[in-house]
Amino acid sequence: MNVIDKFKLCGFNIGGFILFRWIYQIYWQNRLLPDIYMLFGLVALLVVLDIIRLRPGKSLNIQGILLQYIVQKVLSLFGYFIQKRLESMSANIQDHQDKLLLNILKQQSETDVGKMLRIGEIKSVDDFRKSIPLTMYDDYEPFVNIIEESGCSNVFFPGKVDYIACTSGTTSGSSKKFPKSFSILRKTSGKWLILAQKCFTNLPRNQFIRKWLAVRCTSNIWLSKSGIKCGPISGLASNFSLNFYVVPNIAKDLKDDETVIYLNLVFGLKHPDICNLFFSTAQMALSFFQVLERKWPSICNDIEHGTLSSLNGLTINERNSLIQSLGGGDSDRAEFLRKEFENGFIGIVPRVWPECPGMFCLATGSFMTQADVVKKRYLDSVPIFSPFHAGTETFYGINLHLGEQEVTYTLMMPFNYFEFIPVENTVEENPQTLQCNQLSIGEKYELVVTTWEGLYRYRTEDIVEIVGFYGTIPRYKFVRRRNDILSATTEHVPETLVSEAIRKEAVTWDNDLVDFVTTENIYINKVLGHITEEHYYTVFIELEHDDILVENESEKVDLHLQSLHEMYQRFRDSGRLQSLKIVLVRGGTFQNIGRLIRTLNKTTSLMQYKLPRIMRNEKLVQYLLDNRLNTHDIKKDSCNSVSDHPPNPQG
Repeated sequence: MNVIDKFKLCGFNIGGFILFRWIYQIYWQNRLLPDIYMLFGLVALLVVLDIIRLRPGKSLNIQGILLQYIVQKVLSLFGYFIQKRLESMSANIQDHQDKLLLNILKQQSETDVGKMLRIGEIKSVDDFRKSIPLTMYDDYEPFVNIIEESGCSNVFFPGKVDYIACTSGTTSGSSKKFPKSFSILRKTSGKWLILAQKCFTNLPRNQFIRKWLAVRCTSNIWLSKSGIKCGPISGLASNFSLNFYVVPNIAKDLKDDETVIYLNLVFGLKHPDICNLFFSTAQMALSFFQVLERKWPSICNDIEHGTLSSLNGLTINERNSLIQSLGGGDSDRAEFLRKEFENGFIGIVPRVWPECPGMFCLATGSFMTQADVVKKRYLDSVPIFSPFHAGTETFYGINLHLGEQEVTYTLMMPFNYFEFIPVENTVEENPQTLQCNQLSIGEKYELVVTTWEGLYRYRTEDIVEIVGFYGTIPRYKFVRRRNDILSATTEHVPETLVSEAIRKEAVTWDNDLVDFVTTENIYINKVLGHITEEHYYTVFIELEHDDILVENESEKVDLHLQSLHEMYQRFRDSGRLQSLKIVLVRGGTFQNIGRLIRTLNKTTSLMQYKLPRIMRNEKLVQYLLDNRLNTHDIKKDSCNSVSDHPPNPQG
């Protein structure tokens, strides 16, 4: 008898008890109203019926089902009250923002950063905006270095630092570091994550009592000279988890990212009734499925025999603990999976997890291409939800409208003070800012934040577009990073427009787009030792199958880009810019680029890795050139600028 049948039998017995008790009261005690025993029985019956409605996973035991049910109900209740509080704030969010700022300044006035900025002398919001200049990471780096060296307290915020969170460094080449406090995180973002949990469970089938398949990697953790843990923000976020996972917690602490992915595949595929798929980014999701395609025979063997025979590097205790948690083999499930994998991986998710409600990951900005690949190849009808907009420095927004097609976020104004720089003024060193009650729908702004963790008027470099309001709280969509701009001469073209032009044209190709990056030709000339008076953009593209494009694809993408950006069109018409060039690279190139980037920057983990859309690093440009397809296989217009550089067959 499976666990659902046990709950059905339990409900039948409770119902029978209530009926018998009521008949007994009526005929033998002449009482119509239920007594205390019947009331308890009715409550128990309602709980059992609700659990049956939530279709618990067949692999769960009764204790696990009851625990997850209670936790989900408590979180849902808290989420309801938090949402009501947010709605109350949204009536006049600017008033709340002003009070929030003054509270932050009061708490931080005696910190080292606060003393440097003399925030104890500030008496009003206007004083703050006039006397404190906009800041960048360079303003805080000396204080971070002090904490790393000596572990000082009261530097950014009152008290000690519990963790130093590091950015991926894939854009700048080096990681930025932000001190974190567990108590401040619980006070601020912690409770608002419960609201996110409520949004998750509002989605169809996502409220079922089942375990999440969430790939969590915390391998890149180290100690500073002062003994403080350092690493990606994901290493900290996993300590604040509110969910029940298919994979034991021991897996996330293993040192090899691919081992962690493999374990998630073994445990996750053994369960046909997972709640959902959860990844930090669409890049992480793509890596997950790429490992599946390479290692599915070993995965099926381990599921069949209840082993982890293909994994090396595990200690005896780790292996024994994981095998025990796996709970033995399942030959029927393994045979089913083999047949599905042998039929290919197009639409594999709904075939192996037919009730999976969706995949959660960061899928906007630089992750859009990977999200498109995952959706088209693996997900089929299963939707992608992008729940958060967050950075290592702070948590910016939450997607309160997960069911909508367009991904938008609502600013988390309850715990950050926000200002906004109009996009046309972002090139200025210290531009004037706007407050949330001065924003216009359809306009773009750079976000500026003041946080409980010691950042003041910090320029985030994130450009967003206001799409509406939740009450008076701005709703927005992420557009790009401020410096994601291409400029071969003196034009300034956002990389997002190049991406849009490529995606528009790619839908007409017979070969699926895997990924791409763009650079100005000066960086290619620098690698090759060329001197040329021409100026143009080069787009390195990887397709699903190594193949050629028709002769005029570069021209078509260039025409799309001209239609999207007036200045680019003017430079093209005047001859100051030449037509964009497409260079095709071998399959697997961008997967290897990711490994190379993580090798060059040891602090970057797979969970936070993102492919830089503009490629200017000399080693990475060289690698792309080494892995381009043979030039005689590419039409003349695609690569005539680099045709004399032979590909490296070992790339």
